[in-house]
Amino acid sequence: MSALITQKGKTYTGKFLDGANGKGLDIVSGNVAKDKVVVGINRKKLNGAMIARLQDPSTLNITISVKVEDTMVPVIGVSLNRQVDNMAVGSIE
Repeated sequence: MSALITQKGKTYTGKFLDGANGKGLDIVSGNVAKDKVVVGINRKKLNGAMIARLQDPSTLNITISVKVEDTMVPVIGVSLNRQVDNMAVGSIE
């Protein structure tokens, strides 16, 4: 899963996966707050929003909703949990 989001003036643009021309979505607007990112998404006649919110330092919740008539309907919800090993890692050149 990948997303490329670029700030353009006071808003954001980009693509989710390979964009609307492929199998993904275009990012057409956005807003970034302290612990939350909200972006408008579009693919042909489909419009919606993706919300990514830090629940805590180790948990990111992502919800994708699409607009059906006048209602936003959540269709995908993912919670990503960061798990950190207690073992120190490094590299030697």
